[in-house]
Amino acid sequence: MKLGRNAPGRERRAWAGASVVELALLSPLLALIVIGTVDLGRAFIYYERLTSAVREGAIYGTYVTDSAAITQRAYTETNGQLGTTGVDFIVDPSTDVKFYAGATTTPRTGKFQSGDSVEVTGHYRFRPLTSMLVRILPANFTVRKSVRMVIN
Repeated sequence: MKLGRNAPGRERRAWAGASVVELALLSPLLALIVIGTVDLGRAFIYYERLTSAVREGAIYGTYVTDSAAITQRAYTETNGQLGTTGVDFIVDPSTDVKFYAGATTTPRTGKFQSGDSVEVTGHYRFRPLTSMLVRILPANFTVRKSVRMVIN
């Protein structure tokens, strides 16, 4: 029976201790990667919700030319899933709803006709989870989406 420094039980315990130390050193990095992946998924979901809301406002704008009604339609589409309306999710009727003559960038005022276009822009303030852990990242990002549709 070997009872010295190279005993089989001691060697196994040494390897087990090294594994615990490696896990302790890598755990914060692994947690950051997991939370970053969750944040990326959240950002994608909110971007899709923002796109849907702005698209709904633009579709509504092809039939109604009232900027306030178009904004309200975009807000209604979110159904509260983009945070606080007017704070986290913003569509300003005076600057974010624009009408153009045809497919140009010439602004249209007055009577609108078939072939003109409406553009609706929405802004969403996204707050990532990773910025709470890593202080070098900004506390929030502004995501912006514009949709332009032709008036029937």
